[in-house]
Amino acid sequence: RLPVALDFSGVWVNCVSRRMFRVEEAQLGMQPLTASRCLEMEEGHEEEEAQDGLLAGDRQERRWNPWVFGACLLAVTTFILVLGDILRRDGLTSKAPATTKHASATSAGWAISRDLLPDDHQKEELIKRAFSDPAFMWGCATSAYQVEGAWNKDGRKPSIWDKFTHDGRAFKGSSGDDACDYYHRYEEDLARISEYGFNTYRFSISWTRVFPLDEDGNMYMNEKGVQFYKNVLRILADRGITPIVTMFHWDLPAELDWLDEEVVDYFLRYAEFLLATFPEVNWWSTFNEPWTFCTMGYALGLHAPGKQSQYLQYSCGHNVLR
Repeated sequence: RLPVALDFSGVWVNCVSRRMFRVEEAQLGMQPLTASRCLEMEEGHEEEEAQDGLLAGDRQERRWNPWVFGACLLAVTTFILVLGDILRRDGLTSKAPATTKHASATSAGWAISRDLLPDDHQKEELIKRAFSDPAFMWGCATSAYQVEGAWNKDGRKPSIWDKFTHDGRAFKGSSGDDACDYYHRYEEDLARISEYGFNTYRFSISWTRVFPLDEDGNMYMNEKGVQFYKNVLRILADRGITPIVTMFHWDLPAELDWLDEEVVDYFLRYAEFLLATFPEVNWWSTFNEPWTFCTMGYALGLHAPGKQSQYLQYSCGHNVLR
């Protein structure tokens, strides 16, 4: 309960009650609102509340018994389950003819329910037929640091992941120094993509392999690194495989940091360099999973650069969005 608050110019008045009343001078008859008048108003509201309580109690008594409601719900649920089982059994007895009819009517379509297919062979044929459509992009994906290896070969400079793993921060001291040795074995790896029947290959370009920084912080083209990706793109074109290229898959140059605003300009120049250097690529992706490398790298410290904080991931995300 709050104390009496009065303002005879016309304000909210609390007469020792939870309710608020707008008091106007005309209603008061230009007479002061005394404490006795407040008590009379309060008693009147207490009678109203008591009456409301009686009505609410009457409604409460007339509510359904929860046990009765539960029994009704159980009965309805049991009925639905029994009815569903009967319908399912009827469907099984007529499944064979319905399958033949449905399969013939939708033989040109891709989406066929597995329950309506008679055998695995037909399923496989339908999948092959769907994937033979050149408009359907079906493929596999890799990232530079995870597969290439050759971390210090042919002019490649260190990235934040090289530093992170060389400091022993990765699982069991592992690193991408050799990885899958894709840098030296890419021809046989790309041949496997054709063997699998893929028509698309998504891969990332190593920033520090094609456009590293010199001692003065200036980026420059590394011809051997560029030629490596040119070779990859040529083989893909010969095999009829569409490349989808990711500009950044976490391997930021070791000299840069996503917390610094200048990284935005560096990435912009790097992206412009890629677009001008590889005109044979029509499908580009800018960042791979920005939430992951910002959160894991700047909040949890489990990925490069291995920083732990409650807020740095937001600075990282801000610069990525810029």
